Formats: sequence, structure tokens, C-alpha cells
Amino acid sequence: MRVDRLLRHALLLGLLSIARLAQAQLLWISTDVTPAAREALVAREAQAAGLTLQRWQVPLQAEALAEKDRQARQRQLQALVQAARWVWIDAPHAVAETRLRGVLAEMPGLDSRQPLWIPGGEPPATERSLRALLQAGGGANTQAALQVLKAQAEGRKLDLPLAQRLPLRGFYHPDAPALLPDADAARRWADLHAQGGARKRVVILLHRYHFVQGQTAWLDAWLRQFEAQGLQALAAFASPLDETQLQALLAPEGQPLHDVLVTHTLMPKAGSLQTLFERWGRPVLATLPFRQGDIAQWESGSTGLAQSDIPFYLAQPESAGLIDPVLVVAHPAGGAEPQLISRQGEAVAAKARRLIALQDQPAADKRLSLFVYNYPAGASNFGASFLNVPRSLAQLSQGLQAAGYAVEPREEAQWLQGLQGLLAAYYPGADLDALLRSGQAAALPVADYQRWFDALPAAVRQPVLQRWGPPAQSRFVRQAQGRAVFVIPRLQLGHLAVLPQPPREEDQHLGRDAMQHRSKTPLSHHYLAVYLWARQADALIHFGTHGTQEWANGKLRGLDVHDDALLPLGDVPVIYPYIVDNLGEALTAKRRGRALMVSHRTPSFAPAGFNARMARMHELMHEWETVDPGPTRQGLERQMVEQFVEHQLHRDLGWTAAQISANFSGFLELLHPYLDRLAQSAQPQGLAVFGRVPDEAQRRGTLLQMLRVPLIEALGEDIDEAFLIDYDRVATARPARWLDLALQDARAASELDLRPAQPDGPVPNHAARKPIDTAALYQLALRAQEMERRLTHEGEMPGLLAALEGRFVPAAYGGDPLRNPDSLPTGRNLSGLDPARLPTPQAYEAAQRLFRQWWAEQAKGTKPPQRLALSLWAGETLRHQGLMEAQALAALGVEPVWDENGRPTKLRLVPPDQLGHARIDVLLSITGSYRDQFPGLMKLLDEAVALAASAAEQEGDNAITRHSREVEQELRKQGMKPAQARQLAQARMFGNSVGAYGTGVAEALQSDGQKREDPRLGGLFLQSMSQPYVQGEPLAVDERTARSAFASQLKRTDAALMSRSSHLYAMLSSDDPFQYLGGLAAAAKAAGRKEALQLHVSQLQDATEPQTESASRAIALEMQGRYLHPGWLKAQRDEGYAGALQVLKTVQFTLGWQNMAPETVRPDHWQSLFDVLVRDKHQLQIPQWLAQHKESYAQTLAGLVRAAAQGHWHPDAATRRELAQRYAELRSARSRPDELAGVRRWVQGQLPQSPAPAPRPAAPKPPQASDAVPPPVVRGLQLTPVPPAPPLRVTGASPLSTALAWVLMGLLMACGASWRWFRAGAPAFFTGAAASHPLRPA
Repeated sequence: MRVDRLLRHALLLGLLSIARLAQAQLLWISTDVTPAAREALVAREAQAAGLTLQRWQVPLQAEALAEKDRQARQRQLQALVQAARWVWIDAPHAVAETRLRGVLAEMPGLDSRQPLWIPGGEPPATERSLRALLQAGGGANTQAALQVLKAQAEGRKLDLPLAQRLPLRGFYHPDAPALLPDADAARRWADLHAQGGARKRVVILLHRYHFVQGQTAWLDAWLRQFEAQGLQALAAFASPLDETQLQALLAPEGQPLHDVLVTHTLMPKAGSLQTLFERWGRPVLATLPFRQGDIAQWESGSTGLAQSDIPFYLAQPESAGLIDPVLVVAHPAGGAEPQLISRQGEAVAAKARRLIALQDQPAADKRLSLFVYNYPAGASNFGASFLNVPRSLAQLSQGLQAAGYAVEPREEAQWLQGLQGLLAAYYPGADLDALLRSGQAAALPVADYQRWFDALPAAVRQPVLQRWGPPAQSRFVRQAQGRAVFVIPRLQLGHLAVLPQPPREEDQHLGRDAMQHRSKTPLSHHYLAVYLWARQADALIHFGTHGTQEWANGKLRGLDVHDDALLPLGDVPVIYPYIVDNLGEALTAKRRGRALMVSHRTPSFAPAGFNARMARMHELMHEWETVDPGPTRQGLERQMVEQFVEHQLHRDLGWTAAQISANFSGFLELLHPYLDRLAQSAQPQGLAVFGRVPDEAQRRGTLLQMLRVPLIEALGEDIDEAFLIDYDRVATARPARWLDLALQDARAASELDLRPAQPDGPVPNHAARKPIDTAALYQLALRAQEMERRLTHEGEMPGLLAALEGRFVPAAYGGDPLRNPDSLPTGRNLSGLDPARLPTPQAYEAAQRLFRQWWAEQAKGTKPPQRLALSLWAGETLRHQGLMEAQALAALGVEPVWDENGRPTKLRLVPPDQLGHARIDVLLSITGSYRDQFPGLMKLLDEAVALAASAAEQEGDNAITRHSREVEQELRKQGMKPAQARQLAQARMFGNSVGAYGTGVAEALQSDGQKREDPRLGGLFLQSMSQPYVQGEPLAVDERTARSAFASQLKRTDAALMSRSSHLYAMLSSDDPFQYLGGLAAAAKAAGRKEALQLHVSQLQDATEPQTESASRAIALEMQGRYLHPGWLKAQRDEGYAGALQVLKTVQFTLGWQNMAPETVRPDHWQSLFDVLVRDKHQLQIPQWLAQHKESYAQTLAGLVRAAAQGHWHPDAATRRELAQRYAELRSARSRPDELAGVRRWVQGQLPQSPAPAPRPAAPKPPQASDAVPPPVVRGLQLTPVPPAPPLRVTGASPLSTALAWVLMGLLMACGASWRWFRAGAPAFFTGAAASHPLRPA
């Protein structure tokens, strides 16, 4: 009986113990940066201890959730907390702890669970606690901690052991017997065990947890890859990762242990580490993890680096100057051993070796390859965004020689002559054999290329072979010295090879269908061959903004080195001089081009002012104000109306001359603010030259624009009248004279009052009664001196040389230097900002005001917009920090809620009574760069749309739900399945497909055969920009389905909006505005919208006075302030060849707007362009200057011809003849492979018919650096008296002679008819492709 009782008692105790364990629930709370291996270890040990484990993970990057979704998440967490007996919270660093405390603040029931917060770092050596065990981590410590909980659950007491501690910092190598404690020990061990006598050293910096968990097999393999490159390699860790710890770890005596540092860890304090990296002067490479699965999942996926990892693995490291972000490790699910992606790891090791070689190699021995771009398109054009490339190359070649490089310097004219001949190689009719014979091309054996190509995986080779065939079929393959070779056009100047970047596709200029977008077409053999040849150099330079390599296909982020975007580069160090004010595309080049970015200046700026006649007109406006009504005043009115019409100001403001006469004072009220904006606008003064400081006058103009509004106010000047003067007088106006003194003596300038006692002209100074602001002037003078120091600092050539020497180049945030002077000085490594902080509270506040102003204007119309499309660009968002996105939120009636770190983490509905308008639907059109860089913002906007739609449950139907319902019904009628139709109807974000960029519109517009308002252009935009995105990720749909969904959404859109946040980049300064905003208009029409889409521009460049206006008004103002303005024309004229390309681009981009959104460009704009570019309205010798660069001038005039031929402009007969004659003069000297047949036909139709065609030359004349101005051409007919002809005497003729005469006459008539037919444009089967065989005008 006693035994039986004991057994029953034991059984009861066992059952009670099991019951206790069943109730013993542990809640583990962490962020998504806690390693999966640590999570898996806790789960295994909890299971072994018989405990129930629940896990809750918080994204480190806060999610912007709708309030109801946030509350639902909090209720789920609260339920877990209430059910738990223990709560452990893993907070390995300060950022994670802050995030978790924010989520858990005021969580009911949490304190009663006595939550255990587990910090990072190392516990005290003598501490016995659960926290110490878990803080130390690792298998043994975690097991001990879970056994303590088990004992507590069973009612037992278990003594706490001391934690097995890992040091806070140390070094690791798989061959070392133990962790190496410090840099001296690491150096001694590495030198002793170096393979092959290697002395150059790479250190891989990792998080301590890798060694705590003991998962180092992947790291061991990676270290071996560095050793295979002939380098010493060590891994290192430090906790916390701050400047003090890193200095103690890697350079305790000041001299760093490493030659190259490779990081594979979070860097929450990255910005503070840059000073240390700069002091060491050694490059720092960033590597990335794939935390969403194994290698196969990374390879098959299109995303690469997850969107939630962008702030921590891209943005933050870049702010510290880290370069070359390559994804190297995959983390399988369940905490399995991390996997090294072998080819990715090898790429990093090879790049480290190449960078170290740059450190060691003498400058005189280094070989460099440099790419220039065929931009704008044309067989003799090379340029870059706002950079005078020929002069920059001259400056660069001189700078390289001065630094000891074996480079032959060339002057501007020599660069023109040499490079223009090479560019023609990529157009029809090129003699590639002649390039080889003359030494203007290198020869890469096809066999060498074939060996490299054959070594690539089949999955990489197959698409290339399918599209282009075998390498030997390339049109760039020739026979040389008995073997097949690729022809590589290049200039060889000592150890510097300069190459035109080839087209990615060999048929780009061969008459292919331009109405097909080919962003994802595989790279051609020749493109790969050119890069294979170029990367034999020690470094490669992509010169200026921007090339084509980084826009090739590949993952969104964390690319495969076999992706098209990276495949051409290999392991060569890439240096990329890039304009400081194009940060969005710079980040694309940085992340998709493995490039170290070296920023260069923008052009200088100056207040635009007026031309002389407009300045006089402005004075008459003020004279009119002082004259009493009567004949004198009426005479002034008539005089001014004539001048308004002369300058097309009436059309700019949408008035007629008759309306002005009827309401003269009303027109002046509108005109004066317009003139104020025009005169004070920032006018670019020519172009930048890499490595050259702007002259004193240019710097003064920039400083005036930097200080403009506060300076004018402090000087007691009239803000509405400053700079409304002749542009030639701006440099001697009172603000400029004050600036001259301020740069010398700030104190004296603070007391300088230059205002006359009486007005010195008819223009009054309404602010003259205000005293000058001495304190403000003193601060402005100090600021002017600081800005002058930055503007005079030449950091571009030193930055480039530092990169070529394998040294660290410090990072700096870029942008418009007038808006962000901290982007100066240039010559630094461009970096971005943390996208998780956008939109900022300041951007949202400004957006609310701006949107309300815009809506107030729209509400005055008969049909206010119900849906607004927004064109979102990465570069713009980086400048305005989310203001456009905030306008979308304002339209929807949704506002963000920011956490204590300034990150938007929640969304809430604005109540209808506070909104001021009905909820307005939005449609978001995103560029490829935006898709790559801002998926978090895309997700936030998607959630805002869903939240606004949900408001209909309480407020009734709204525009968001109505449009979704209509689109769903339309898509279902087209045969789409209900679930897919509903999903696409709710989608609001559309853009390029993964790996694709651009619209294809700009290229299409350079082709022949377009019609007026050609619907194919809108169709091309739909084809290119229809990929739907939901929650920041691409939706899996086929192209046809995507296009149908986007078209259905777009035709229900009433207005479209883009932003302009730069003083430099404007409506006609690049092809992006007409492609993206104009593209929306053309696509809406192609989709079936009957009325033209209203196009608007938010002008954000002046942060104190943002405003939204129509696209047509923005273009009109830009025309007045730049392209028709004598100041802009003179500045471009001084730039020579590069300035002529700016004029060409202006005409091409105007034609782009004309074709995409016809209402934005007026016929008088074309006439005005003709007047300044052909008739020299301002008497600046503009035609003579442009004629020195015949090819670009001819292309410019071709743009005017096309505007007339398409019916956008109806010039009179004299103008048509003059235009045709000037074009014919320019084209008569040589045959052009890029001439459009339609232009040629139009020109020939305007000229007198010649009796016979001129003989065609045997071969085109080689391009020249500069052609002489052609002699004046006599136009018209000279009438002279003609004596009367003697009477015709007909004599008898034999029948034979009569017959012969009739035959001869018939032949002559047939020849004449044939010639007229030929001149009119023979069919393609007779003449061949127009681009291949251009006809020379007679």
C-alpha cells in the first residue's frame, strides 16, 4: 500500500509539473535585425526545456499603418503579453531598443510580467543573472537560461551559472588557435602565416553575434577567397561599433591594420565614423545580406536586398563614405547556417585586390580607361548633363599629367576632332577597317572574348545568344592580322584610353522600330567586348552624368554580378564624376554601377534680369503709374501693348492684345508678379568644367542667388523690384556692390546703405523707408564669405586623384547648391538620406499649404479634378524630402504620425470638416530609380489610399472607391478574373517593370515618320510604365494585363502633377519632364480620355515661395528666362561646342513637349527660337557661333523643320525658305548618317528646284573640331533687262530629225520627272534606309 501511495504521489507530482510547464509560456520580442540563428537557438532550447515559446517581431523600420491596422496589431501583442508568464525583449543596440520601447510603451500587463530587456555588448564578468546569460549569448548560455525558466516552472530552484563570455572585440581566422585579442596580435599572426609572402591586408568587419553563435563556415570560405587573391585576410568584431571602439580595434597606435576594410554589419552610427575613415585614408567596401531565404531564393527573386533593409544596409553606410555595395551572404529560414554566395564573395575580394594595387602602383605606370557619352544623339555629339565635356577633358588630361600619369594632354579643339570621328563608328556607313588602320581603334581578338563569354553560366549566355547570335556575327567584327577581332573605337593618349560608350544594342542607329521600348534587351556582344577591353586598365572612369551601363537589367537592389548591369564591369575600380544636383540618378550609378561617385559643380547662376527692351518696358510700366489719365497715358499704354506683344507676354499670361487694351490695369496686376519671377529666376551661366573653379563674376552671381531674398530685405530694397533691370546691370546693382564689400569686410558691409536719397529712375523703392538691418547684414556677410570659400575650393581633381590612388573619398549629401549649400565643396562621394524618414514633418506642413492653394484655384472651375496623377522621381524626392508624396496624402485626406526618431509610423484620417475638400483620388507614376530607392514610401502611399477608401464606410462613397469600382467593372468586362480585376482596380502605383528604366519616348522622338500628336507615343508610355506595385512590391501580372489596368486607371484621371525642386533642372533642360509628365498626358489620350489631361508643376526650388502652376506657364517662363534670353545665349556661346549642344537639346526637348502635350508649347515659341537662333534677334552673332559647329546646328534647325512639317508652327514663306536655305548650307558640306529623310524632304520642298542633282561625294569628310563660318549667301533673284529674242525661224526638217527630236524631248521629260520624284523622297526599297544613305541637298 505504501508503494502504491508513493507511486500515486509521484504520478500526481508529474501531472502537476506537466500542467505547470504547459502554462509556462515565454514571449520573445525582437526586431527584424535579431539574427535568425539567435531566434532559432532560443526556439530549440525552449522546446528542449518543455516551454511554450511565442515570438513577436517588430520591424526596425517603422511601418506606416492605418490606425485600425495598428490597433489590431497592438491587440494581438497585448493578448500574447497577457498569456505569457515571462517576457524577454532582445534589444542588441540603441536603435532597436528605442524602437521596441516605443512599441511597448503603455502596454497593459507588461510590467507585471517583469520583462527582461536584453542589451547588446558583454555582461559584467561576475554577474549571475538571466540577463547576463542571454546578453552573452551562444549555445551554452542560452541553454542555461532556458533551464532556469524550466526550474521556475517546476517550482525548483536552480543556481545561475556565470556566463561564458566572448570579448567585446577581437580578430578571427579559421587557422588561428583562438580569437586574437588586438591589432598587434592579429598583425603578428597574419604576417607569420601569410601565404606566398602576402603583406597587403584586408579586414572584414562583422557583428559579434557571428562568433557568439559559432556560425562561421561561410566566413571561413570568404576569407579563403581573399587569400586566393594574394591578400592577408582577417575577420574582426567590436561592440559597440562606434568611433572609439573601432579605433581601438583597428588602429590603436594610429596606423590602421588594414589596406582595405570590408564591412558586413549594421552601422547605426555610420555618420560618426566618416571622420575616422577619412583619417585612415583607406577605402571601405560595404557588403549586404539577403535575409529572406537561401541562395536559390535570392537568385530567382527580382528584388535582391529587401525594401526594409535599404535604410540600414545602403543609406546609412553610404553616409559614412562606404562604396561598392555587393550582396554576399544568404540566410536560409529557420536559423540555418548562412550561405556564402561564392561569385559575389569573389567579386568583393577581387575589387579589394584592385584597390590595393592602385595604392601601390606608381602613377606613371597606371593605365586608365575613360568613357564619354553620345549625348545628345547624333553622329558627332558627345556631352553630359551641364558639363562642358571637351574643356573638362582638357582640364583632366592636364591634371593627370601634372599628377605624374603618363597621359598626353589635349586642348579642346583636339578633343573635338579626335572624338567626333570615333562617334561616327556607331552610325551607318562607318568604315571600321579605316579606324583600325589609322590607329583610332583597338582590336580585341574574338577568340579572347569567346573564352571569357564561354566561361559564363549558360543562363547568362543564352539570352545574349538568342538576341544577337554568336559573337562572330557582330557587325563590329573585322579581320586584322589574319584573325577576327572586335573593333574598339578609342583615342589612346599615352596611358589614357578614351572611348565613346557604345550603344547597348548594336542596331540602335540602324533604322529599327523606335516605338518599341527595349530597356531589358540583353547587352550586345560588342558592348560587352568594349568593356572587356576597357577594364584591362587599372581603373575605369565614367565621365559625367550619365551613361548607360547602370540602367541595364538586373535586380532592384543587391544585384547579381552576372546581372546585365554589373556584368560589363568585372572587378575594375569605377570612378564616376557626377553632377552634384542629380542625386537620385547618382545613387543608381553608385548601387548599380559599383562606382565611387565624385561630385562636380553645377554651372554658376545669376539673376536673369531683362533684355534691354524688356527693361525699358518695365520702366514704362512705372512711368504709366505716375501719369494722370489722358492722351499721354493712353500713348504709354499703346506703346506698352506693342512691347507686351513683341515679347509674347500676353500669351504667357493667356491674354490677347484686345483684352489688355480693354483692361490695362488688370493685366498689369498679373504681369508684374510674373516679371518679378522672371527677373529673379536663377539663370544658369553656361556649363561646369570639371576641376576648374568658376571665375569671380560667376561666383558673384551664384552668391547673389544664394542670399537673394534675405539680402534684399536686409538692404531695405524692394523685393518686388530688385533685379527687374537690364541683365547687363545686375553685376553692378546695389546688392552686387554690397556683396563686393561684404567679401572683404563683413563689419563694414553691415553698415553700408547704398540707397539714394531719391529714386534714380522711374522705378520706386517701396521698401526705402525701412532702415537697413545691420545685424542681418553682418550675418549675411559672414555667410557670403563662407560660401565664397566653398565656391573657390577646388576639390574635384583631388577627389578623382584620391580615388585613382585607392584612397578613401569622404561622402557628402548632394543637391542643388542654392538650396543646399552643404553640397559644396564638390569633389566628394555623393550619398543620399534615410528614406525611412520621409516625408518629413516640414515637408508635410508645406505640402498641405501648397495643395490647399492649388485646390482653391481648381475649385473655381466648372469641373474640379476628382483624381490627380503624381509623377514621382527619386532625385526630386531626395531634394524636397517627400513633399510630393505629402501632397498625395493631403489630396486623400490622410496624415502621417511620426515617432520620436522622426519616422512616419502611423497614418490617420483627417476628418472631413478639417479637410476643406472632398477626398481626391490619386494615381502614382514612378520612375525606375524611385522604385529602387523608395519602396517604403510606395508602401506608405498604398496604405494611405486604402485608408482613404475605408473612410467611405462612415462618410459615404468617395472618389477612391468610385474609381476602384468602375475600373474593376471595366476589367471584368475585358475578361479578367474577378479577384485579379479587384486587385488591379485598387492599385494606384504604376511604373517600369523590375530591372527596366525609362520610357523609350525620347529615343522614339528622334526617329523619322512621326505624325502630329502621334498616338504611338502614348502607347509607348503605356507599354513602358504599366507595371503595378502593391505595398512597394511588383504585382505578378503579364504585360497586356498591366497595360489594360493602367490605361483604365489613367483615363479616369483629370490632372497630373510633377515637381521641380532644382534651380538648375527645369522643364526644358532634360528629356525627363516631357517623357514622364508629358507621357502621362499622351498615355491618357491613348487610353481613351477625350479631354486633355491638365498638367501642373509644383515649383519648389524657392523654399520660401513654393507654388503650383500649369506646365504651359512653367515652360513659357523658362523660355523667357533662359532660351530666348540674351544672357543665357551669351553664356552658352562662350561655352563653344558644348554650348551649341545645349541649344540643340533645348529645341529637341521643346519638340518633345510639343509631341507629348501639344498645348504646352505655342507656335510663337518656335518663331521666337527661329528669331534668336537664325535671325540673331539680339545681335549676339549667335548664328555665326552655331555655324562653327555645323552638325549640331543642323540638328537644331532640323527640330524647327520638324515643328513646321508636323504643323505645330506655321511660318510664312520667307521664313520657311530662310530656314530651309540655312539647313541646306549646313548639310551641303558632308553626308550625314543621322539625317532624317522627312526633314530632308521638307527642306527640298522649300528650295528652288535644281535642274540636276549634285554629284554625290565618294566618302564623307571626316568630322572637324571647328568649321569656318560659311560666307554670306545671296538669296532671291536678280532681275536684269533681257533683249528680245530673234524670231524663231522654222526650216524644213527631215522626218528622221523630227523623230529624233521627239525622242530626245521624251527622254528629257522622263529624266526631269524621275528627278522630281527622287527629290520628293523615293520609296525605301529604292533609296535604302534613310538613316543609312542620306541624300545630299543640291
